[in-house]
Amino acid sequence: MLRKTDAPTKYYRTPRRFPGLTATVPHMLVSRRIPILAYLFLASLLALLAFKFHLSTRSDGGVFEDEDDPTPFDFALNFLLKPESETSPNVLVLVTTTPSEVRMRDQVRRSWANYTSQAVRVEFLMGIPTKEQLPAIQKESEVYKDMIIADVIEGYYSLAAKTMAMLLYKTRYYPDAKCLVKADVDNVLILRNYERLCEEAVGPVILGKCDVPRSVLRNTTKWAVPEFVYSEPVYPTYCSTGTYVLAGKTVPQRLIKEAMRSPFSNSLNFRKLSEDVIFTGILAEKAGIRRRHINGLSFFEMPEFFCRNGFKTTYSTHLLNDKNPVKNFYKLMKIEGVMCKWWDPYGVRRWNFSNSEASPSTVTMSHLLLFLLIIHQIGTVLPCAPPGFVQSNDPSQVGARCSDLILYPVSAVDQTDQYRFDYSDVSFGNTHAQGATVAITCTTGGQAATVEGYDQASREEGCL
Repeated sequence: MLRKTDAPTKYYRTPRRFPGLTATVPHMLVSRRIPILAYLFLASLLALLAFKFHLSTRSDGGVFEDEDDPTPFDFALNFLLKPESETSPNVLVLVTTTPSEVRMRDQVRRSWANYTSQAVRVEFLMGIPTKEQLPAIQKESEVYKDMIIADVIEGYYSLAAKTMAMLLYKTRYYPDAKCLVKADVDNVLILRNYERLCEEAVGPVILGKCDVPRSVLRNTTKWAVPEFVYSEPVYPTYCSTGTYVLAGKTVPQRLIKEAMRSPFSNSLNFRKLSEDVIFTGILAEKAGIRRRHINGLSFFEMPEFFCRNGFKTTYSTHLLNDKNPVKNFYKLMKIEGVMCKWWDPYGVRRWNFSNSEASPSTVTMSHLLLFLLIIHQIGTVLPCAPPGFVQSNDPSQVGARCSDLILYPVSAVDQTDQYRFDYSDVSFGNTHAQGATVAITCTTGGQAATVEGYDQASREEGCL
């Protein structure tokens, strides 16, 4: 007989043991349930990860010296050789090269630099050649009249000094040029697109591939930067691939002025940083110059493109392995003017400057269809003024269809309240044909703004 104080006996079923699931890792190792080769693999992997972490937290300095060389940079440097140009270009293209790259310069002249426009001027800039190289350089200069020798020492880590020489050269001899395009000899450019880009740009601004990673490398590659040279974990927004555009007559002067009061002036270690980081990142940030990312610039031989007015457009490529400018230039030209398909990855792009100066946001097909629907709805309401301009007080309503021209929105420029629209010939997207393309800049307030294009009569048209 059970008493009230007695608790009923509880019976539990003894769980079945599964040694493979309940045993701990040390027990499994001791009992040799894991093969010894797997144990060695795991140990090696852990050691490799630890060593990688060790490398990521320190740098052996590479080309950087623990004892920095405080030799000041000569901002009054001389140019030992320069061409005499009678033209006053709007776009000055300066190509960094070395005295030994004779073949590359010859191929550049026969390919992308062979562009007959009075608005564009291409010249090559190099450091001091050896005594053996100097006669051949002088002869080459006499033939082509496009050679510059700056009073700087040649070498890979002198690229920042040569880029500064470009800024000084442009400031002294081409002060009225609106744009300075910096390029390397292993870049391939479509100059007509850069000419149009310069015409449309509202400076001061730096244009290029500005969506690149910004983390400062601390490992032992040739791009490793120790903390005593640059202490921040990330760089400011900068533009890479070797090619970028300084749009605005005063941009070079502003960068030079900022360099004079920065470590660039008295630190050889600082001048060994990547030149694109220095000029389009650190100095541009301090000078208050915006950087704007644009599509169509590639790190590799494989071209990148975007769609403009329904046609593929590209700006430049970078030759890493196939150092043949002629072949790669024709590769680019095969892309130019090809009609875009709806599945092209760079089909439609717009750039939002409200949060970041280089923040791309892709326009989806739904946005495109909505835009086409708006065009269809308002096309019969808004009148079309010759030679194909739409009259409207609101740029968001611009979209009237003209009988002989097709309207495409291109992109926001510089500020969120400004928009640029292109009116391109329906037969071919050639922006350099007389009267083929005209761009109008309007403000949301509906006030008249500037009109840019190639049809002189069209310049009188504006936003009503």
